Amino acid sequence: MKTLNTFYTNKSTLRKFLKSHQVEDNPRLLVQIFTSFTQKEAIEKMVEKITSLLPQASIIGTTTDGAICEGKVTMETHVIALTQFEHTDLEMAFVEGEGISSYNIGQKMASELRDLRGKLLITFSDGLFTNGEDYLNGIHSINDRVVVAGGMAADSARFKNTFVFDKEHVTSNGAVGVLLVNENLSVYRDYSFNWLPIGKEMTITKVENNRIYTIDDMTAYKVYEKYLGEEVAKQLPAVGVEFPLIIQKEGEMLARAILSTHDDGSLSFAGDFKEGDIVTFGYGDVEMILNQSIKTEQKIVNHPVESIFIYSCMARRRFMPDLIENEIAPFQNIANVTGFFTYGEFYSFSDKPELLNQTMTIVGISESAEIHLKPVLRKPAKLNEYQKSIKALAHLLNVITLEATEDLKELEEKTRIIAAQQDTLDRIQDIGHFGSWEVDLKTNKSVWSKQSYRIYKLDPETTQPTLDTFLDRVIDEDKEIAYKGMGELQNGHIKSITLRVRRSDGEIITLLINAKMVFENGEPSKIVGTTLDITEQVRLKQQNRELADMIDKSSSEILIVELKTYRILYANYAALQKLGYTQDELYSLTILDINRAVSLEEFRGFKKRVQQIGSVLNRTVYTKKDGTKYPVQTYAEFGKYHNKEVAIIFNIDITHLIEIEKKQIQQARILEQIHDAVISTDLKGKIIHWNHGATEMLGYTSHEMIGKTMDVLYTTDDLKKAQWIKRQTLLSGSFQDQIQNITKSGNLIYTDVSASLLKDDNYKIIGITYYAQDITQKKEIEQRLLEQTERLNFQAHHDPLTRLPNRMLFNDRLHQSIAYAHRHHEKFAVFFIDLDNFKQINDTLGHHYGDEILKIVAQRLFECIREGDTLARLGGDEFTIIAQDLNSPESAANIAQKIIDAVKKKIVIDEHTLHVTVSIGISLYPKDSTHENNLLKYADSAMYQAKSNGRNNYQFYSTEMTNLALEKAAMELELHRAIEEKQLLVYYQPQIDARSESVVGVEALVRWKHPSRGMVMPNSFIRLAEDTGLIKEVDNYVMRQAMTDMAEWYANGMNPGKLSLNLSLNQLMKKNFFSILEETLAETGFDVEWLVFEITESQMMLNPNKSIEKLNRLNRMGIEISIDDFGTGYSSLAYLKRLPVDKLKIDKSFIYDLPDNEEDRAITDAVIALATSLKLEIIAEGVEHEAQVEYLLSKGCHIIQGFHYSKAITADALVEFIGR
Repeated sequence: MKTLNTFYTNKSTLRKFLKSHQVEDNPRLLVQIFTSFTQKEAIEKMVEKITSLLPQASIIGTTTDGAICEGKVTMETHVIALTQFEHTDLEMAFVEGEGISSYNIGQKMASELRDLRGKLLITFSDGLFTNGEDYLNGIHSINDRVVVAGGMAADSARFKNTFVFDKEHVTSNGAVGVLLVNENLSVYRDYSFNWLPIGKEMTITKVENNRIYTIDDMTAYKVYEKYLGEEVAKQLPAVGVEFPLIIQKEGEMLARAILSTHDDGSLSFAGDFKEGDIVTFGYGDVEMILNQSIKTEQKIVNHPVESIFIYSCMARRRFMPDLIENEIAPFQNIANVTGFFTYGEFYSFSDKPELLNQTMTIVGISESAEIHLKPVLRKPAKLNEYQKSIKALAHLLNVITLEATEDLKELEEKTRIIAAQQDTLDRIQDIGHFGSWEVDLKTNKSVWSKQSYRIYKLDPETTQPTLDTFLDRVIDEDKEIAYKGMGELQNGHIKSITLRVRRSDGEIITLLINAKMVFENGEPSKIVGTTLDITEQVRLKQQNRELADMIDKSSSEILIVELKTYRILYANYAALQKLGYTQDELYSLTILDINRAVSLEEFRGFKKRVQQIGSVLNRTVYTKKDGTKYPVQTYAEFGKYHNKEVAIIFNIDITHLIEIEKKQIQQARILEQIHDAVISTDLKGKIIHWNHGATEMLGYTSHEMIGKTMDVLYTTDDLKKAQWIKRQTLLSGSFQDQIQNITKSGNLIYTDVSASLLKDDNYKIIGITYYAQDITQKKEIEQRLLEQTERLNFQAHHDPLTRLPNRMLFNDRLHQSIAYAHRHHEKFAVFFIDLDNFKQINDTLGHHYGDEILKIVAQRLFECIREGDTLARLGGDEFTIIAQDLNSPESAANIAQKIIDAVKKKIVIDEHTLHVTVSIGISLYPKDSTHENNLLKYADSAMYQAKSNGRNNYQFYSTEMTNLALEKAAMELELHRAIEEKQLLVYYQPQIDARSESVVGVEALVRWKHPSRGMVMPNSFIRLAEDTGLIKEVDNYVMRQAMTDMAEWYANGMNPGKLSLNLSLNQLMKKNFFSILEETLAETGFDVEWLVFEITESQMMLNPNKSIEKLNRLNRMGIEISIDDFGTGYSSLAYLKRLPVDKLKIDKSFIYDLPDNEEDRAITDAVIALATSLKLEIIAEGVEHEAQVEYLLSKGCHIIQGFHYSKAITADALVEFIGR
């Protein structure tokens, strides 16, 4: 490997340099740029040009306070160091610092360069925003093995803009780095510091990371101003870099240089501090610096070194500008030297990397293990007179500071001893609660101890004590005692007096004063003494007297018994009265004389317990003087009485309590035996009683629950209710409610709870008692009844299939809608919806499919209405909707169209694809009516009008519809009569072979000869017949009559050809269809070879599989099948191929505009072609013109039916037609 250095001036010059030194672009070329530029745009342009020449190289750079090129220090230049490695791989990283901490910048840098084979990380960070110490700690947290070298960018002491950069990025807040990856790379590192502490030690008193607010409680700026002068302080940080703060850190002295000043007087440094750190100012020793450089050189020559990088502090260059090259240049004789002057240096100690200041760091690297011993040539350095003077001044300052520090320490030690002695005296006085004092009898002035001030509650800062200060506070009643006592001091003996004084807070206290007069030359000089506040002792004496009187007059019996002899030493008045003895009589007895229920051995046990425990509580029975007995509750306390160990016994007659307890035991036994739960708690919720019934009900024993809360018995929701029951009970005295409980086994039960307050004998509330009954079974029965009622109510008001409201609920909703709309002057609409041809689907596919269709349609209708609207099923395929708050008929029309569009989407059930449409009638409130019956009836009428108009549409109600509805109802009655009275006639329309113009068949069509209306055409009553179910009788009548006529004609020698009968799918799917057909054939003598059944395409596709099955049966009987209206339905060619079809009949809608309409021609041609390919006979119906006949013949359709040859005619007319 080798390193070359050059100055960058322009791209052309650099290109020539690279060429002359045979430097080729490659991934193992490291380029370090040290620039004096501090404008981002200038840096970007320079890097762009260098990168264009060396695009594969790893390029990193920084702004500087001067650069090092081949051992020389240069300013205002751009130095490029090119290091070519042979075996070392380079990994580069750039981290933008905006928005993240310096610690995170270091972590990101180390995370991006994590190759464990990396030996050296060369990295540069900006010099003003990044905290160098945190940055290095971040690196170390990720990679604690790699050696770190480099430093913080500088800007020639301007402290405005520092930049670091790589090939693609330039930033004033962030870092760049390159990792040298080679396990065999030799890395030698060393550093030179030589900045000495100068002046006094100072303490950091307020700091946040690297920003120091105060030193020795003075702002950091003021400290610099105090010690370095106002002129230096004003120009910080550009001036004063020679005076960093020196701190001891883990055994090493480190310098911290100033980076910036702040308006609040705080200063930011290159590294962190913490409160309590001890710091001094630092100053460099030039001679020591140069000597250290010699030592470093002597060490480095003993290591393999091929390139040297020096990252040195700007302070060193500025501190000794004339001698800086004396420190650096000799390293050039060892290897090529390059580097720059920084705002902070990165150096790896043995355990971790640290940020240094005022330091020169040296990194020597080599890919070879060979050591090249070279002589170091160094020019001798000479200090000038100024440098010698500065060194002498620094030495003088340090010596003076050291001597002053020693003197200060000695003075502080003496002061500490005196303070300790005074503190000891103060503590003694504090502990003894006495104060000391002395009075100068010549000046009348006094000296008091701290405790003396405390006794009188006076402030030593504002009080100048004298003898009068004391005398003025003595109360008037005790002043004579004070003066008398002072007079008695003349004998020189210690005098003690007790008197009362008034403190500064107004309270009167009692003092014990001991005093002595001191004489000088036989004359009184001063009085010394002590003062003790004995107010509490006096109070206690008085209290003891009062207490003794209270004990003697107490209503409780009090005895004092000597434990050694068991003699009674004291009995109060109540004890004497209760026992019936005089004092002398009782004092001659022992405790065993009145407590005859206790043996001597038992009393010895009592004596032992009271001595060990201190107190004993028990019950016993006392015997009076007259021999009667009474129970007592005894509390015995161990104590001393007249220096004898005694038991002080307090007795209470509990005769009444025993009676109450007997009653309570009886009650408790009763409570224990009942099956209901009785639980008592104290006011904190802790259970104090738990009966057997509670155990039976809840599973927990009293042992498990006493002392615990009832929380375990409730769910989370019910726990809140339980707390509410407790609060209501405390407020009202009692409360009753129902709540769920959790049993021990985890079951939920319902309980009826009655809660009441629990009180003691003084009627004080001490808790709550809960009486609970298990009502789970009752609740379950009630719930079942409720569910059954709701179910019955739902069933009564809802359709069981679709679960929609039924007619009853619809009528109620309609009634409510009318009332609401009337009150609020609103409008609404009633929709009557009927499925088209649903009966046919139901009969064809079966009720199961019909039910599924109804549910699907119901869901689609529901999705069309709004919240607040009502959708109901009245029955069968009839649905109704109440659409609320409609502003106009157009709104109703929009809803109706939405319904039509939604319903007509295909329905797929199993293998069946169905197309369902609806007819909708609409009536409006209040336009059409304000009565519910009329609104529904009118909507129904409008629905029938929609069906009359071809189905799959909606119609609004009009008054004419009422007449039509009445007319329809009348016609339905008349149609019944027509079938009964045989008013129906069968007409025949001939089918002609146009080639020979001969009759080849006839289609039977029905007519109604009405007695008053005249001849009624099928389109006026067939749909009515279908809707009312009369179509079955009509079809059977037509089939029987037509077969009878045909059989008769054939018998008479006529040849009318084939008889075509229209066959509805509904009729075909009837269970009795074939039996009726066979019966009719037999009765009329009709030959099945004459018969053709016409079935419409759309009907056949409703259930194609079933249709195939039925039609195959007809085919096996010898009956031909014709598909009517072909081209209007949805038939599949696959199904058409499977059907036993003999003929196709082109629908008249495609014939009408032939041969002029192009679309009709295309459809007609396609149907004819299809029939021809399937070998089916083709018939065209609705032919009215010769041109149509000619077109059809030209296309291969020969059988013609239509007005061109004949309209439908009577049987007699047909006989004549055939005869012609």
